Amino acid sequence: MPSTETRPIESDADTGEDDGYAHYARKDEIAKAAVLGGTVTALCGHK
Repeated sequence: MPSTETRPIESDADTGEDDGYAHYARKDEIAKAAVLGGTVTALCGHK
């Protein structure tokens, strides 16, 4: 029986801009960005 090699899949989605923290934002800004597109400014000021 042949053996199967498994290895993790590396994603190209990492842009290097992630600071490793979760950011909170206002609910209305999140909804607006979801509908109209664009960015959301977190409560701490992170974009």
